[in-house]
Amino acid sequence: MSEVTVTIHNHHERLLRGLREQSAMFNADPSEHSGDSLMALLRDDLMRHAAGEERELYPLIDRIIKAAGGRATATMSVDHEFIGEYVDWIEAALHSLRGANGSHRDLLLSQLHRYLVQLEAVLNLHLEKEERLFLPMIERHVSLANQRRMLAAMHGSPGAANHNPSGDYKLAHGKPARKGTPRARAVR
Repeated sequence: MSEVTVTIHNHHERLLRGLREQSAMFNADPSEHSGDSLMALLRDDLMRHAAGEERELYPLIDRIIKAAGGRATATMSVDHEFIGEYVDWIEAALHSLRGANGSHRDLLLSQLHRYLVQLEAVLNLHLEKEERLFLPMIERHVSLANQRRMLAAMHGSPGAANHNPSGDYKLAHGKPARKGTPRARAVR
């Protein structure tokens, strides 16, 4: 990694560590904390960082993706990886709960609760992105017949046998979608 990407990575780590630390302190004894240091982190560091990414990093990434023929949905596939990991962790915690008792059971329940809250947050954001960004594009650019074929193929219905796995959906205005467009990995 270059010194710039290392610097960005380290800042991301500091943001996440700071959020975890501030949350833990606040949650441990809310009466002892006004939340000022938490809000300073969120407003002065996190939101400034997000604004900088929107202003500088994302337009650069958009140009790179366009020029290099990248995949705009790659970040959604990363979401699917995280969702799959949370599902695996929840399953493991539930399995471990079957034989647990006492403080070990309490620890597992706490861990399970945290996984469920985190999965809900990731899933909520993921679904919001799909519904605000991708579904309107599908409605505008893909014929209803092809939308139906895509839906059947996504859900593995018997009518999906005629689905062309290359992703060659005809767009509503007559231009075909790119052949071989990579699809999101299935959630584990």
